[in-house]
Amino acid sequence: MSSASEVFSFVFPAATVRSPRDQRVTLLLGSEDAVKVYLNGRLVHSNFVRRPPCLGDDQISLDLKEGENLMLIKLEQIGAGGGVVAAILAEHAIVQIDNPAD
Repeated sequence: MSSASEVFSFVFPAATVRSPRDQRVTLLLGSEDAVKVYLNGRLVHSNFVRRPPCLGDDQISLDLKEGENLMLIKLEQIGAGGGVVAAILAEHAIVQIDNPAD
């Protein structure tokens, strides 16, 4: 658990995931520390943990729609450091993943 003296910071990386069709994919995720994942405005995953980021610590099934899908990750860092790693496993190729800020 956290103590009153610990510092919390939040980062919100986002990406637009373009899918050639409706499909179920697996998001492999690693985070330091707590993480929430939103897809098209809906909370699809939440894990309050303290750990280093390791790809695949969390494996989340996602239903992508054909076309653009907005993925937002809320990363909550307890103390110093922080990071997130992610990959998508899909039967049908993902056309493109863009950072909306580009």
